[in-house]
Amino acid sequence: QSATAAAMLCAVEVLAGSLGDVDGEYDALLSAHLDYTSEMEASRHSIRRNTAHEQKALSEATGEVARLRLDGSKQRGRVAALETEAKQLRAQLHVKERAAGEAGSSAADAARDSAVLEVQLAGARDEAETARAAAD
Repeated sequence: QSATAAAMLCAVEVLAGSLGDVDGEYDALLSAHLDYTSEMEASRHSIRRNTAHEQKALSEATGEVARLRLDGSKQRGRVAALETEAKQLRAQLHVKERAAGEAGSSAADAARDSAVLEVQLAGARDEAETARAAAD
């Protein structure tokens, strides 16, 4: 019976040693799991932060695109207005040239009026070209 007790005592000691080994492995696995969980949480936080920055940048870029579209639209409107003004000035020039010819105005008066209108027309063309270039 003492041999059986000794064998059982030996088996218990082996089991206790194995239990100690398993307990050590469990502690190591638990520590590794906690480290992994901590790294994953840090990664999630970093991803959230980066996503927030990217969303802000996208929002700012979208706002800038909208502003540029509005500016382009305003510039196209200005170009159209200047082109209309140039047409009106051209029409005035033709009317004055015809009136000068029909009324027999002196060549100097017609030339002066024509020069003034041509200067105005050139100015309107320059403004239209500048506005067109800004709109593009």
